Amino acid sequence: KDGFKTFLQKKFGSILKGWRAIDSENSGRLGFHEFCHACRAVGFHGNFKKLWSELDVKHSGTVSLMEVDSEVGKYIRTFKVALIKRYGDLAAAWFQCIDVGKDGQVQEPALAKAVERLGLDLNPAKLFNILRGPSSKGVSLFEFDPETWKRH
Repeated sequence: KDGFKTFLQKKFGSILKGWRAIDSENSGRLGFHEFCHACRAVGFHGNFKKLWSELDVKHSGTVSLMEVDSEVGKYIRTFKVALIKRYGDLAAAWFQCIDVGKDGQVQEPALAKAVERLGLDLNPAKLFNILRGPSSKGVSLFEFDPETWKRH
C-alpha cells in the first residue's frame, strides 16, 4: 500500500490527483478488475492481489480514496460534505464560500476562512496541500473538483 501511495505521489504530484487519474469516471469506488486495469493504464505494475488485500480490508469488493489514504479521503469528504450541506452544491460553494473574490484560484487563507465558516476541525494548510497541484501556487476550481469545473 505504501509503495502504491508513493507511486501516486511521484507520478501525479499528489495522492488525490493520482486517485482521480485511476478513478477516471469519478465513480468514487473501483472493483478489482477496474482497479487493476486503471493502475496498469497509468503505469503501475505491482502485485495487484497483494495491494488489493491491503486496500480492501473490509472485503467490500471495492476500494475508494478512503482505502488508499484515509487521511486524504477524510479531509476531502469532510470538506465537500459540509460545503454541500451549507451551499447545496459544489459550484455554489466554490463561488460563495471559497473563491469569493472570483479570482479563479485561491490561496491557503481563503481555504482557512471557508473551514472556519463551516465550523470544521480541519487543518487549512493540510487541506490546501491536499487540493493544490504540485506546481500550482493555489487551488483552482479544477483542482478542487474537476467535475464541477467541467460544468462551469
